[in-house]
Amino acid sequence: MTTRSAHRTRAALTLAAVALAGAQAPLAAGSTGGETQPAYDLRVEVEPEAGTIHARAEIRSPAATTFSLARDLTIHRVLADGKAVAFAESPSAAKDSLREVTPKTDATPGRLVVEYGGAIRAESYPPTVSQVNHVRPGGGDLASDAGCYPRLKGNTSLTFRLTVDVPAAFVTVTNGRLAGPEARRADRAVTVWESDGPAWDIVLAAAPGLRRTAATTGDGVSVEVYSAALPTEYTDAMKEDIARAVGVIADVLAAPPPSRVVRLVYAPRSGWGYVRRPLIIVSEGSALEQRTQRFGRARDLRYVAHEIAHYWWHQADTATPDDWINEGLAEYTAWLAAGPLAGRAFAAELLAEYRQRSADSATTSAIAETENGSPDREVNRYARPVLILDEGQRRYGSERMTAFLQALYRRFAGSGRATTADFLDEAGVRLGPEARAAFEEALRRRSWTDATQAKYVYSARDAAFLGTWTGSLTQAGSTNEVVLHLVSRDGTLVATLDSPKQGVAGIPVPTVSVAGDELRFGLGAFGVSYRGVLVSDRTAIAGEWTQGGARSPLTLAKAATAPAP
Repeated sequence: MTTRSAHRTRAALTLAAVALAGAQAPLAAGSTGGETQPAYDLRVEVEPEAGTIHARAEIRSPAATTFSLARDLTIHRVLADGKAVAFAESPSAAKDSLREVTPKTDATPGRLVVEYGGAIRAESYPPTVSQVNHVRPGGGDLASDAGCYPRLKGNTSLTFRLTVDVPAAFVTVTNGRLAGPEARRADRAVTVWESDGPAWDIVLAAAPGLRRTAATTGDGVSVEVYSAALPTEYTDAMKEDIARAVGVIADVLAAPPPSRVVRLVYAPRSGWGYVRRPLIIVSEGSALEQRTQRFGRARDLRYVAHEIAHYWWHQADTATPDDWINEGLAEYTAWLAAGPLAGRAFAAELLAEYRQRSADSATTSAIAETENGSPDREVNRYARPVLILDEGQRRYGSERMTAFLQALYRRFAGSGRATTADFLDEAGVRLGPEARAAFEEALRRRSWTDATQAKYVYSARDAAFLGTWTGSLTQAGSTNEVVLHLVSRDGTLVATLDSPKQGVAGIPVPTVSVAGDELRFGLGAFGVSYRGVLVSDRTAIAGEWTQGGARSPLTLAKAATAPAP
């Protein structure tokens, strides 16, 4: 890959030549789904300053003639086996970003050619899609919902040869392999890419000034990171952390990565990230904004780890509520990796945030019933599945839950599909009927008001918090001893506080929770809250006492004996 400076233009583009993601049913690695695989020969010429693309798609062995395409794009000509044919388009609707096109042929041709072009306008797409789907001066991209190449109806697997023609200042990256050296003509740069085996998408990213850093892990996985604005030391460190993340996730799932390449592009945009392996595209702006914040770089790594986890978790149909499996298991796997990669304090903070997000959401639908357009989609596909699986770990232990995850992956990868019913069946086999019923109740639950309170002590990890803890709290020049008692009563975590210097004992603590290695409690009547993390030898909790807006460090050391429950 050639690296060039942006010497003529700062326009930026990330282009993903794909149809609506919800229409896809992702395949297991190497699977063809039993369907005919069409072969695409696609040429895309991009004009960022004009905000347009011009394309020609030749499809050999199409499984069907009807295809979808972005409504913004104008079809100039359709050829069936070399002969120009008329075509019909689905009725126009203002809310539809794609339309269906049907060439008028007597039979499915052996070769279908579509010539088309025009502008891709952000306003043509739903808000979440428009963040990553546009070509415009100064920056933009076309991502997974753009429909900028003909997606054959009912088809989920293809091979491709992609020729990309962009301004000379641009560097191009795709989810294929470079088929030859870059060609130059006048002020343009042309690259040719080919799919490396079956693919369910054709994706490319292009932006001026992209720099590349690369490494190969000890297991032979190639890691590439591209960015134009992030410091070199940041992307070099991220490259190494990605290699570690691949290893951690592979160990958790006891399965090698389905791709031997991880290709991360920090795109100049504000939208969300996605993966079309081996290509991962995330927001460069978000990474720049948070890198100086607390746990900022760790958050970036966890986000990338979520996309890497999709290398393994991608077999559920994204157009159905079963998509919670793709997103929830990827999020949980990334959370499991967060501890080894970024430390237990960060993993504990994430878990607390999942609980807070769940508590703040006025849920109206259950996880297993949440559609793509539901306002509950984010909390039900990302936060709550992590809470459910973490609760499973508390009940059944890390070893059994890890074995359950590994069995799930083998089952889904083997069949090329994943459904809620499959998930529950495997839970019954690996963890027992009680676990199956508990998971099903959680996935069908509509109200999470009480379920978000972490008040149960299920495991030795949580039991480490039980006992008496003491510390010295200094506020406004005055120091007082704080004594915290934590006991388990009927499976519920109960806390009381003493302040010996003030002659006060047994103050009830109304809210207390344990999430991973993090303890939180609060006394609303006194305007007090505390958040601390259990240190590695479990003899102290290091944290911060907040009262009346003032923050004070408070480390609680564990007493030699624990109080009787």
